[in-house]
Amino acid sequence: MLGDLDELPPTANGWDRATACHNTVVVDGLNQRESIAQARTAAPAGQFLYVPNPSTDTVSGFTIGAAGTLTPVPGVAFAAGKSPAAAGVDPSGKFVYVVNSGTTTISQYTIDSVGDLTAITGTAPAAGTNAGFITFDPDGKFVYVGNLGSASITQFTISSSGALSSTSNILQIGSAPRVLALTK
Repeated sequence: MLGDLDELPPTANGWDRATACHNTVVVDGLNQRESIAQARTAAPAGQFLYVPNPSTDTVSGFTIGAAGTLTPVPGVAFAAGKSPAAAGVDPSGKFVYVVNSGTTTISQYTIDSVGDLTAITGTAPAAGTNAGFITFDPDGKFVYVGNLGSASITQFTISSSGALSSTSNILQIGSAPRVLALTK
């Protein structure tokens, strides 16, 4: 079964069949268009799933039940920048980052014990044009953002508070990156 969350009503246990956003619909490990990692991300402990909603400029949070069922985090969707395209949870599971393709920024959040997100204060770091992908080095020190419009990869460092800082390391790759993957 494929479809956007807003097209499917929740069951008594929440949304238990699909998650969706931007260019990806994930269902039982399958995706509709592009990379599974492009749009959604689960916290490393497997407790929470975060989905960017480009039509509402928000991020939805879900708890992941023992059987894999999704239940919305209580409250409303969390505000993001214009056209959030992809989300990533750092390896520690403490922070969520959302690349906003419409504003070329990265929204930054802390994750609490029930999955609620709190925006990290400060200026949203600038990514490249039409940022579309995000990934982390395995040690959780660096964040890499793939920028479709500027055909580049931008690197950031993660502070202990979760705030991102630009390293001024922008790699022009000559073509639009489609997926970013790191090895340990």
